[in-house]
Amino acid sequence: MSTEIIMGMALAGTAGFNAFVPLLALAFAHRLSDRVHIGAHYTWLSSSAGLVVMLLLLPIELFVDKAPGWDTVNDRAARFYRPIAGALIMLATTAGSSLHPILAALIGAALAFGMHTLKARYRHPLTQVFAGIPTPIASAGEDFCAALVCFLALLWPVVGFVALIVVAAVTWWLGSVVRRRVARASLDAPSVTAAQT
Repeated sequence: MSTEIIMGMALAGTAGFNAFVPLLALAFAHRLSDRVHIGAHYTWLSSSAGLVVMLLLLPIELFVDKAPGWDTVNDRAARFYRPIAGALIMLATTAGSSLHPILAALIGAALAFGMHTLKARYRHPLTQVFAGIPTPIASAGEDFCAALVCFLALLWPVVGFVALIVVAAVTWWLGSVVRRRVARASLDAPSVTAAQT
C-alpha cells in the first residue's frame, strides 16, 4: 500500500471529528510544501479561493460543536458533510495511485463516517449525564486529536494512521464508559423516585 493511500486514509478518518481541519491541513501542506501532492483535478483545494471558503466554514466545527444542544444539531448535519470531506480527501491524495477513484471515495467516506459515529456514540450520552457541561472540553479534545493525527499523517503517514487507530479505540472505549454510566443512572432514577414517595 502506497504512502499516499495511507496518508489519505489517516486524514479522511479525522474528518469524522472535524471536516475542515484535515481539508485545510492537506491544502496548506500542498500549497506550502513539495512533500505533499494532490491530484490535478483537486488543486482547487489549495487555491486562495478554496482556502478562504474552508476557513469561513471552519468556525461551524470549531464553535458550534462546542455549544451544548447545538453540537447535536451539527452532528446530525455532519452525518452527510463529514463523509463527503473524507471522500474528497481520499480522492485528492490518491489521484496518482493505483486505487480506483470510486473505491477511494468509498474508503474515505466510510472512515469519516465511522469516526463520526464513534464521536456521536459518546458525545450525546455525555451531554445527558452532565447537562452539556463537558461539551466544549470534549469538542476541543476532538479538535486536538484531529490536528495531531493530521500533523503526523502529513509527515509520517504510517505513524498518522496508527495514531488514528489509537484515537478510534480510545473514543470507542470512552463511548462504552459513558453509555454504561447513562444506563446505570436510568436504573437508579426509579429507585430514588420510589424512595421519595
